[in-house]
Amino acid sequence: MGMKNIWKILNIEPTKDVNEIKRAYTALAHQINPEEEPDKYSELHEAYKEAISRARNADIVITPDQDAQQETGSSDADSRFDFSDIKEDYMPENNLAETIVEDIISFRESNNLDSAKGINGLSFSMRMELSISLFYMYLKLAEVTNDVTVWQSFFDEPIVKFCMEYGRFREAILQPFKPDSPHRAKIAGIIEDFLSKSVTPDPYLENAMEVNAKFAEKKKRKLIFLISLMCFLFTVMTVCLFIQIENPLITLFGIVLPMIGMIIIPFAIIITCGSNNR
Repeated sequence: MGMKNIWKILNIEPTKDVNEIKRAYTALAHQINPEEEPDKYSELHEAYKEAISRARNADIVITPDQDAQQETGSSDADSRFDFSDIKEDYMPENNLAETIVEDIISFRESNNLDSAKGINGLSFSMRMELSISLFYMYLKLAEVTNDVTVWQSFFDEPIVKFCMEYGRFREAILQPFKPDSPHRAKIAGIIEDFLSKSVTPDPYLENAMEVNAKFAEKKKRKLIFLISLMCFLFTVMTVCLFIQIENPLITLFGIVLPMIGMIIIPFAIIITCGSNNR
């Protein structure tokens, strides 16, 4: 595959910036269905791997303008995190391991976890959810590589560092392992080391927990109101059905409207239950 073809497929200029290549690959990969367009997806994946290889080996020519841009960096360069360890340390000659690593990288970038700004924009509950998702991806990587040092990279994730303050998160990531598992021992050791160094809880954590508690209470009150309203409408409709009313307009309001309300309210309850405080 020629050099020009690689950058044309990735839709970027030739660059040594590995993060730029990954972002371009992730953006394009989300637009292709591997089952419907296997050749196009394979072509993109091969271009991505080739570009990464050439960037690491400096096997491309960068123009002076591009050099200046790389030296100065983008406007949010200081807020981006370096995750080079995950691809350097856990890339054995194992296609499955490579796929998992790329999934982790794509997961970070698609959820804006590679910048402080992206993580700060998430609610407490969403940080927890994303951290648990990351955990199971690292768990799969640990099983494939049989390498307990995978967990150090997991705990180096900025979003995971935030969740470590929360006891239920620490319990959740230990639960999948047997008591004699070396992976459990490694994770337990990292947690113990973290707790020994932790002096005060993250003030953002306490604030986020308070906000989520208020949100849960508000949702509970809304559900009680909707259920009570549905019961009231059901009572009105039942009473109107069993008494004789000569005025058709009263019959309309007493039977038809409560019936419409009882159809709409369950949907409102479903939406309320499924709402996510992101």
